[in-house]
This record gives sequence, structure tokens and C-alpha cells, in this order.
Amino acid sequence: MESPEKNLEASLDRFKNLPKEQINEIVNEPHLINSADPNKKETLEVWERMIKIGYVKEEDAKKIDVNSHLNLTFYEQALDELIKENPNDEYYKKVLERFKKQNL
Repeated sequence: MESPEKNLEASLDRFKNLPKEQINEIVNEPHLINSADPNKKETLEVWERMIKIGYVKEEDAKKIDVNSHLNLTFYEQALDELIKENPNDEYYKKVLERFKKQNL
């Protein structure tokens, strides 16, 4: 998000068959945030919307515990380690705040 140029350069090999301008549109789409953050709250919200519109049948949804498929531990541990190694890094502080807002 902070370095669209770096994002584009890092993506060129992955999208070799596309023109650079199109790759830029894909990887720097302003409404898309590429993040490893599990975003548990939004995931659960989308799950409920899928049930509500009938994409997932209610009787099938009752058999599935979505929470059992969401593991925040690894991401949270990695983030904690990065913050301990880089206690003054503003980026990791922002990522931690986003994690808390989206997951806890």
C-alpha cells in the first residue's frame, strides 16, 4: 500500500504474459488490500451473507463451524515477533492495530 512501485516490480514475474499497465491495475487496485491478516470479523460476516442469500444452505451451514477453520495464532505470533525485533517500526504498529480491529 505504501510503495505501489515496489508492489508492481515484485509482481512482474508472476504475471509475465500481461502488459505492465495491466499488472499495475491488478496489484495496485485501490479497493483491494493484499494482506496475510486473517480478517476474522469480515470472514464471518461474508459467511453469514452467503447463508442469507442462499449461496450456502442453512442446514449445511449448521454442520460447519467456521470458527474452527480460522486460526489467528500463527499470524499473531509472527506479528508479535516482528514487533519485538522492530519495536519502533510504524508499519508494524499499524498492522497490529488493523489486526486487533479485524480479528479481536
